[in-house]
Formats: sequence, structure tokens, C-alpha cells
Amino acid sequence: MKIKAYAKVNLALKVINKREDGYHNLSTIMDLIDLYDAIYISKCKEIRFSCNDKTLENDNNLILKAIRAIKEAYPSVSTNGASIKLIKNIPYGAGLGGGSSDAASVILALNKIWKLGLSFEELVQVALSVGSDVPFFLLKGLGILSGIGENVNHIDSKAKLYYLLVLPGYPTSTKDVYEANKIYSNDYTNIDNMIRGFHFDDKDMIVDNMINDLEEATISINSERPKIIDIINDLDGLIKEKGIHAKAIMSGSGSTVFAAFKELNDAKIIKDALSYKNYNAIITSSKRNA
Repeated sequence: MKIKAYAKVNLALKVINKREDGYHNLSTIMDLIDLYDAIYISKCKEIRFSCNDKTLENDNNLILKAIRAIKEAYPSVSTNGASIKLIKNIPYGAGLGGGSSDAASVILALNKIWKLGLSFEELVQVALSVGSDVPFFLLKGLGILSGIGENVNHIDSKAKLYYLLVLPGYPTSTKDVYEANKIYSNDYTNIDNMIRGFHFDDKDMIVDNMINDLEEATISINSERPKIIDIINDLDGLIKEKGIHAKAIMSGSGSTVFAAFKELNDAKIIKDALSYKNYNAIITSSKRNA
């Protein structure tokens, strides 16, 4: 079985507060994008895992963590096996959710292969034990995640956006970013407006309400080059210069910066104009019903 584990971008990310257990309550709207890792999975007597990036072949890999989570929650499959090969294309530590998408894809696949018959709610609980944004990838599309990830809901929309991703080439530490964060707010205006934009296919409203509360924290600890703030400024400067209605923000806790566009040609114009910077930039788009 071949699975495509798609990446995501955070179109809006609000940090509500820090909980007593150290976790953070969030409200975030995420869009699945047409950039993916390939996973090959089949029945096997034992667990076998391999990856084209050998540095990811360790017990901390979220795929292996997902398998352990399933077996701990459902002892009836504790001795079941599977052969899994991961072809990594999504950069890790980039705010694109590659590892979380891999984990969610394996959870869904093993639910079928091992004939567990888990409900969506049961799948969410397994996914949440692996990582806070893993439940989102069970939706296979556009959604909103809140709390620490336990509340996940699909957003029904035909609105398709085009994204210009700029990949700085280095990972950021999610843990370090949250420790550096000083912005907390229960103002849901951007979230509410963006949901309204998706419901009414108003791409201007979607773009205008893009926000990421973690940007300031990531920028404050960002010593690598190219700097995230410079990429954001370069993109926004070109967008303004070309008179295009778009906006650039950081995805997740970084390091990827992206701009969202209503039209594919606008994304191409900015990508071409950005070429003098020699950034690693790629164009992708919303992925629905993956």
C-alpha cells in the first residue's frame, strides 16, 4: 500500500494561554497542501521501519511512536507487525507537519490493515497521544484545531489557495519557540473571520486574516540564515511592489515562511521576482479530500 502523507500550513495560529501542565491551548486553522512524504506499508510478522533519510530511523520517529500508541491502547494487536518504508520529502522542523502527517497516515493505514475498526473519535485519541497536531491530519483537508489538539473539526470549503513556500534549510525547535513565546490572547477575530471567508469563498477575507502568534518568539531566537524576518519582509515587499493581494507569514513554529495567493499566476510572479535572493522556494496549493 502506498500512502501520500501531505504537509500543512497554518493560515491562522492563536496561542490562547499556557496550561498548568506546561502545554499550550491553541486555536489554529490549517490547510493541507500538495507536498507529501511517500509511505509504503504492508503486512509483516514484525515491525520493520526504514527511511531514505537514515537520521530519521530512530525510536523518536513519530511513525514508530504512533505504532507504540496503537499497541498500548489496543493490546489485541500488541504482537502485530508491519513493514513501513518512508520516503521523506517534507523537511522536518519546518512547521509543515511532516512527521505528524506521517504518523496520522500510519494510524489510518494500520486501522485498516490490522482491522481495528476504530471510530474517528478513537483515532483522534491515539493521534493526540503522539502529537498535538497529529489529529488534524486525520481530516485529510482543511480544518480547525483547538485546545491542545483534542478538538479537531473539518471546515467545508471550495476555496482553493496557492502557496509560495520559502524553505530556509534549517529546523526550528518547537519546544524552544514555545518557551520564548510571550504572546497570549483569547481574541478569536482572525479565526472567526477566516472561517467566514472559507464558508463564503471570500479569498480576500481569508488572506487578510492570516496571523501567527508564534512569529515573534521564533524570530527572537532565530540566529540562522536566511533569517525568517528577512524572508517575510522580502515577500511582503515584493507583494506590495507588484500590487498583488497576498500576505506572508510563518507556518507553525517555523522555519518555513509562506505567502498565500488567490491565483496561481500571482504566486509565479512573486517566485520569479524573488529569484535574485536564491531562496529555496516552491509553489504548491490547497489539497482537498486527500
